[in-house]
Amino acid sequence: MKTFIPHEILGVDMDAPLSKVKKAYRKLSREKHPDKNPDDPNAVTEFIAITKAYTVSKHFHCLTHLYFFRS
Repeated sequence: MKTFIPHEILGVDMDAPLSKVKKAYRKLSREKHPDKNPDDPNAVTEFIAITKAYTVSKHFHCLTHLYFFRS
């Protein structure tokens, strides 16, 4: 089983701003969407991994922002 590393799935640097993460997510989700790739059996799995990676990255950025301004 592959290790889940969100920034590698999205193809961005670990310290990339949220705007870059969002742009990468939108691009990948359009390319890998199961409706656009009906013949690819891995399309659903890849799309779910991309969505999870974006969700984790988005929450990480929000928490980092919250802790930065809280202290």
